[in-house]
Amino acid sequence: QSGLHDWTHLPSSPFNVDLKATQVSLEPLMKAANVTTPITGIVNANVVAHGTQLNPIGQGEVNLPNANVSGEPIKTAQVRFQGTGDVVHANMLVAISAGNATGNVTYYPKQQGYDGVSEATNIQLAKIEALRQRNMQIAGTLNLKASGKGTLNNPQGTASLTIPELDIQ
Repeated sequence: QSGLHDWTHLPSSPFNVDLKATQVSLEPLMKAANVTTPITGIVNANVVAHGTQLNPIGQGEVNLPNANVSGEPIKTAQVRFQGTGDVVHANMLVAISAGNATGNVTYYPKQQGYDGVSEATNIQLAKIEALRQRNMQIAGTLNLKASGKGTLNNPQGTASLTIPELDIQ
């Protein structure tokens, strides 16, 4: 449900969401969203939220078990979030055969501000399917850390990428 003003949803418009989705195919969703990246699999979601865009209250979880993105098998991808009215906290986990990536973000809707961090450590390059499909003989580990704090109009962030051991044949 959404309150509309002249058939338009505004940031101050009230909304109410109670969504439960089980075993929904990703392909038609990606097509409807005009996403051209090949993504297959299923999505499960459970979202209960209300309030306004500026004051969201609720919680939810979205899971993608055994998905595939551009030929890379994803063991699991999940996002969990909770809105308190003033802030929205979210965390994510993505697991592939090469390793895991995690992230946490806090979003402040009224200020359109954010504070977040994401990292992937000890990603085994030899196990990345996209590299293997191209017969790239790369071994070693990759570490990535990114963080940011700012607003949507003035984004700020840093990222570091290290590959402590790299073997290319």
